[in-house]
Amino acid sequence: AINPRLSLVRSVDTKYQNLTLLEYGSQQILYTDGKFHSQLPNFYDAELFVHSILVQSPGVKRVLLLGGGFNELLPEVLKYQVENVDYVEPDNALLEFIQPALSPATRQSLHDSRVRVIAGDGRDFLRTTEVRYDAIFINVGEPSTANINRFYTKEFYQLCSLRLGPQGLIAFPVLSSADYLSDELKEFNASLYHTVRSVFPCILVLPGSHAPFIGSLAPLETNLDSLRQRFRLQAISTNYFSEDLFDEIYDSSRRE
Repeated sequence: AINPRLSLVRSVDTKYQNLTLLEYGSQQILYTDGKFHSQLPNFYDAELFVHSILVQSPGVKRVLLLGGGFNELLPEVLKYQVENVDYVEPDNALLEFIQPALSPATRQSLHDSRVRVIAGDGRDFLRTTEVRYDAIFINVGEPSTANINRFYTKEFYQLCSLRLGPQGLIAFPVLSSADYLSDELKEFNASLYHTVRSVFPCILVLPGSHAPFIGSLAPLETNLDSLRQRFRLQAISTNYFSEDLFDEIYDSSRRE
């Protein structure tokens, strides 16, 4: 066993990868090809990620999720007055595999009339869709394989820019640290920052263990009073996120 406290729930080989679900207390942990993928459920991280980003797009109507929508992201996105959410998951068997581990909110959101679940490659979908999105969430995992690295290139970000509305944004989490970065991590994040900025002139990197990168062709809001007011006007109910967190998340000394 990976950890004596972890118990195996089930494991399966799909067309694309090995999926293994482990249990630790009330948590279920998903591994793909032997690597940690996600912890289910993960309400705190989902709230922090979605609301710290969508505050930049208060009139959001069309959202694209590339991967990871099952891990509480969909329910949080649907709290906004969105009209359409396209959720692209490359491995169709993944959603069936983790179905018993999903929270009731995520199960319900997958059947929401505003949500379209698409089995396929995210890059291929972006090339063929004619939709212009207000926000594109890229949640495909760390760039550790050639397949995933394709989502961290200038060419991919250019493709995203063609599928955004005039005020649209892209956002994705990157392994980081809230307080200390190793030289290796600094170098990687700096390289990624310049890659994103070569396409999106307006960019923010927020602090955290998985730092949200936000890129846009339009200016991004950093005034704390404006951010708090925007979030307040949405009248969104959350368990962990509140407008007070903007003081920490958008602290100018801790973000790029």
